[in-house]
Amino acid sequence: MNDKTVKNIIIHELLGSNISSSLYHSASTEWSDETKSDILYVPTEANNDQPPILIEIQNSVNQAFMIRLIQYCTRVYERFQVFPVVLVFVVEVNFISTKSIENHIKVGMNQLVALAYFTTCQAASLSLLEYAGDSTVRFLYSTCKANMKKKGDSELVEIIDQSTEQIRKAIELDECDNYGSRNKKDPSS
Repeated sequence: MNDKTVKNIIIHELLGSNISSSLYHSASTEWSDETKSDILYVPTEANNDQPPILIEIQNSVNQAFMIRLIQYCTRVYERFQVFPVVLVFVVEVNFISTKSIENHIKVGMNQLVALAYFTTCQAASLSLLEYAGDSTVRFLYSTCKANMKKKGDSELVEIIDQSTEQIRKAIELDECDNYGSRNKKDPSS
């Protein structure tokens, strides 16, 4: 991880390609409580606005590791007065992100994928979701809408209702067009 090329990859991916890896150097990872974290990159200049980068390599993530990671972040903050960016490499992990589900997103997707898609998109309207036609996505949206109704956000709910109706009509039209196209191509189907 201290190789110049590896350091460059990590810094560019975490902070942006406009940040030079020469602005960072490896720092001590031994802490005052006698613990030791894996890798720490810190800005070479004390007045640099860039955050430290804490890197941990783990076999698995469990509660003990999460507590240690929080402690390491606290130690970095105490030493540099800046919160670190954290990168954890894990051998065994159950982690859902936009990137991890991207090849599984489609109409009729797995329900857990649909939940992750809906949650990570953070769309204010069903019309902003590319896969609004997925039944789980529609269910999740209607659940959120019902919760907003309970909170009394009537004007927003009215806008959502109108948008939902327009999307429903568009999906129906699309389904009719697809059915008609199939029938035109193959009269026997």
